[in-house]
Amino acid sequence: MLGLDKNFKIPKEDEILKNLVLSMWVEVGRVRLGDQTPVNLDSPEVWDSVTTFAQGIWDSWKDDLEVKGFTKIKFFRFMKYLTDDILLWAYDRLSWGELIDRIHKAIEGPIAKDILDSNYRTTGRY
Repeated sequence: MLGLDKNFKIPKEDEILKNLVLSMWVEVGRVRLGDQTPVNLDSPEVWDSVTTFAQGIWDSWKDDLEVKGFTKIKFFRFMKYLTDDILLWAYDRLSWGELIDRIHKAIEGPIAKDILDSNYRTTGRY
């Protein structure tokens, strides 16, 4: 695998988290399809499922991620760019292994490099 220790731990797939991701994005989709009940797409609540997901990955790969230069906040910011892949997993379009592989490969990609090379604010909400 790229960038991380060869013996990196694959986090256990979490069905409760999968359901949280699904329910959050069903609400976003409902509003986008015309429901008049507003949802603020910038609100922390909308992103909580992605943040919770990122926390599990961070907990499993923290040591290797820190060696690469990630802080927890930079990693969470990076994970927001993988929302499409997380949704594909939640909708059973990607297996857990495929999702983890995509995350692992993205850590070596241009988005991660930009986040690591930039001076993103490292305090406060992502």
